[in-house]
Amino acid sequence: MNSRVKLKQINTLSRFSLAFILIYQGLIPKILWLDDTELLLVELHLFQYPAQVISLVAGIFEVLLGLIIVFFKTSKLILYFTILLFSLLLIDVALVQPQLFIKAFNPITINISSIALSFTALFSSSKY
Repeated sequence: MNSRVKLKQINTLSRFSLAFILIYQGLIPKILWLDDTELLLVELHLFQYPAQVISLVAGIFEVLLGLIIVFFKTSKLILYFTILLFSLLLIDVALVQPQLFIKAFNPITINISSIALSFTALFSSSKY
């Protein structure tokens, strides 16, 4: 198998894995079964709208972002946006709820993995 084919496979696997994380995190703890931790994080920001509404909108956004990553498979801009988004969300959690970093399945593991997958998709897409 030549290197171009391998890079394309790496790119596809990275994008689908990243999309899975986004779609799952948007759908399960924000849309279908609203998680208490998600609500708390939103409430700590003192938005004008109810936390349930903000969480629902965020969940829809995450699902759409995951679908965009899959269907716009040549877009590098969406990957840069995803890196920025996950970095900002990680900083946000560090500022408003740092004790989440010591919990099981914490924001560090999900966000750093998502950033790494985004970079992997970026690096592999520039070679084929």
